[in-house]
Amino acid sequence: MTRTRLSFIDALQASLPENKTALQCSAWKRFDEMGLPTRKTEAFRELPLHHLYSQDFLKGVEQNITEQPEGVIAQPFSQAQKSYGTLLRNNLNRATLKEQDPFLLLTTALCPDGLFLYVPPNTCLEEPIELKRRGGEIQMPHTFLYVGAGSRVSIVLQREASSFFNGLTDIVVGEGAEVEVTQNGLDIPSDSCYFDALRVSLKKDCTFSNSVITRGSKLMRHFIAADLLGEGAKASVNGVSLLSDNRESHQRVLINHAVPGCISRQCTKNVLSGKSRSSVGGCVFVDSSAQNTDAHQLNQNLLLSDAAQAIAKPHMEILADDVKASHGATFGQLSDEQLFYFKTRGVSDKMAKSLLILGFCKEVIDAIPSRELKNQAATVALTFEEE
Repeated sequence: MTRTRLSFIDALQASLPENKTALQCSAWKRFDEMGLPTRKTEAFRELPLHHLYSQDFLKGVEQNITEQPEGVIAQPFSQAQKSYGTLLRNNLNRATLKEQDPFLLLTTALCPDGLFLYVPPNTCLEEPIELKRRGGEIQMPHTFLYVGAGSRVSIVLQREASSFFNGLTDIVVGEGAEVEVTQNGLDIPSDSCYFDALRVSLKKDCTFSNSVITRGSKLMRHFIAADLLGEGAKASVNGVSLLSDNRESHQRVLINHAVPGCISRQCTKNVLSGKSRSSVGGCVFVDSSAQNTDAHQLNQNLLLSDAAQAIAKPHMEILADDVKASHGATFGQLSDEQLFYFKTRGVSDKMAKSLLILGFCKEVIDAIPSRELKNQAATVALTFEEE
């Protein structure tokens, strides 16, 4: 192991809470056995991890904060153990024991006290839940959200500046519930090392949708794992990255179709200029018992410079016979024909490029639940060429 990785682990170990829970001890033990990934680790092959391992962190881990939404029970993990201990422990212990991502294990081990959110059955929240993270040199917030049967919830994950952000949100979507999650990464500083993860369990006839919007940073990774465990469950994962200069954005999505009759959709769009880089990878797994599965993956990339680099690794593993499935990736530049069309109608070259970029991103931007964030993403797309 290199000296930089050893120093990085030493710095993290110094941040371990004094009064560790059994879950934190288990997560750290698994992390210690697994170790930090390298560029040879398949799931991290495209990431410039040296940016992270060479950081010199001085401050400890910051907790996540939020205002308690009306109709929602919000408690620190330490308090939730008293009333919801079985629910919390069963889900997190199970997830930790099978977790293969070392950074998710780090968050589980190092978060001083996570945030437990419980939405009672048949609750319809008119306003979204906003989870905000207070600035700090290291942030490792861990949130567990349980959405009761028949409920409807929208969540916005807002991030603030930090040298190293490594967040984890666990979500259980109850039977017939609807959950929308938006991860807003438009304001992440370019010099941040930013990791954000979602682990989602879907029960019968529920719906889960996720939208990621970002401008990237020197090291950015979004990880999404969705387990479709109840028949009729639907999962939609969308993302748009608008990358300039030397910014990067990497996404890994794992979708597990464990039962029959479920639907999953993935649509990721990247716009790249300068020397920016992106990658999209992961896997859709269809179990042998998951007949009548409907699963589709799509990654589209618009490259505005010769130095930009986009990597796509769509992958499906299908063991069932009766399945509708497709995956694809496209790479292209702005169309000269379309630019000429705008020019003949008096539209400037600059405005024409902006409109084409917005049009390229529109499908994903339109799927963002929050009107405010939808407008913000559209503005960033429309002014992208001005950067």
